[in-house]
Amino acid sequence: MDLKTYKKYIKMLVIIIAILVSIAVSTGNGYFAVLVVTFGILAKINLRKKIDDVFEDELVLKVAEKASYMTIQVVCLLFALLSVFLTTFGEYMLVGNLLAYSTLFILLVNILFRYMYSRKYGLM
Repeated sequence: MDLKTYKKYIKMLVIIIAILVSIAVSTGNGYFAVLVVTFGILAKINLRKKIDDVFEDELVLKVAEKASYMTIQVVCLLFALLSVFLTTFGEYMLVGNLLAYSTLFILLVNILFRYMYSRKYGLM
């Protein structure tokens, strides 16, 4: 399968999943929504395995790496600043604490992946 056909199938898959999830949510059936999303993930993985063309090269991976690193920095900084700002107000203290713990969780996941990849590539 070439890349153009793959993109066409992915667009059709996204439309079908969006319709089915919206039907599941409107009827209040959460299990069906989870099942549809799981099916969509498996279908995407199956479609991606059938691609004959080069899908990603080193430049695309480097750009994605830089973008994800900057996203983590910006989101953590904004969450931390908002959490400090919101915890000073009594009625928004819960939201501020949630943002603070979200920031902590994101940073812990980042540290975990850095540790895993450092061991994998021999930096440790």
